[in-house]
This record gives sequence, structure tokens and C-alpha cells, in this order.
Amino acid sequence: MKKKSVLILFSLICISTFSQTQTNERAKWFTDSRFGMFVHLGIYSGAEGYWKGEKLRNDNNYGEISIFWFDMWIHHSKTVVTKEQLLQLKGLIRELQPNCLVNSRLGLSIEEDPDIDFKELGDNSLGNRKEEFPWQSPATVAHSWGYHATDSEWKSTTSLLKALINNDLFNNC
Repeated sequence: MKKKSVLILFSLICISTFSQTQTNERAKWFTDSRFGMFVHLGIYSGAEGYWKGEKLRNDNNYGEISIFWFDMWIHHSKTVVTKEQLLQLKGLIRELQPNCLVNSRLGLSIEEDPDIDFKELGDNSLGNRKEEFPWQSPATVAHSWGYHATDSEWKSTTSLLKALINNDLFNNC
């Protein structure tokens, strides 16, 4: 049994190693630094005046920013934010932080804008196939996104391990 477990683990590591594809230089560290943490600074309001000043302040006062992670989980065509506004925001990020990664939850898909660095799946959606670009699964260990001291409904260890292993096998973070 122990030999079988070691053999399976070794096989998974080999598969993961050999299945990695070339990504652009800006996103290379993202695929190598798996299982990271992030600070959630979601923009939940209209995109004009306020965010431009905040974006400039953040990009100029905090040094190099590695990822600007957006959380607009629907396509821009279903919101008040226009494609032009999103392209303008992404252009501002590229101008001030050229190495900063931008995810597809900006409201622009990778298919629509190839300058998006990695695809963000839907909440608690897990990848089930290899893609040609980096992608990420935003998922929880409980059944809610917020912390609650009395929460007792946690996902099982088995389901969390399956998700983690599958995410690694399919080359995402």
C-alpha cells in the first residue's frame, strides 16, 4: 500500500511537471508560485472618477504590485461599465505597473482581450481540462465567502484535496 501511494504521488508530480505550457514572461511567476494568498480590493461601483484616483494612488504609493485581482464575475456587456472603460483601466495598470498581472474578472475575457494574463473561473468552479493559458479557481473551504465564528459547515478534506490536486494537474493556481 505504501509503495502504491508513493508511486501515485510520484506520477502526479511528473504529470504536473511535464504538462506545463509556455506562458508569457509577465505571467510566468504566477504559474510557478501556486496556492498564493491575495488581498481582495474589489471595485463594486461605477468605474469612472473615483477608481482612477485610487488606482493612481495605489500604483504610485505601494511599490511594485504583482497582481491586480478583479472580482467582476459577469461580462461587461451585462453591466454599466463599458468595454472602453475596462480597456482604459487595464491600460492605466499597464502604464503604471507594466509587470502587474490582470485577471479576466476585470470583465474582459481572454478570448476578447489576449492581453489579460490569466483566466478566473466562476466561484467554486474547478477546472476539468488543460488550457493554453494560466487560470485560477476562486474557491472556499466552507460554503460561504465570509468568516463566521460559529460556521461549522466545512467542505470535506477529500473534496478539498481533490480540488487542489486537479487544479495542479490542469496547470492553474
